[in-house]
Amino acid sequence: MQQSSPAMKAAYEKLTASLQQAVESINSFAMQFTKIKESVEKMDAEIAASTNKAS
Repeated sequence: MQQSSPAMKAAYEKLTASLQQAVESINSFAMQFTKIKESVEKMDAEIAASTNKAS
């Protein structure tokens, strides 16, 4: 299998690289959503604090 083995290895390496990139993207999205969540929580606390002061 002199021809198919190198082709399969190349396809495997390409798939592995694509999967690694997908995992990195998922981690990046997760970090962005975590930051958004933290920002919304902070904003909520600030709104609550300012509303309580006005009452």
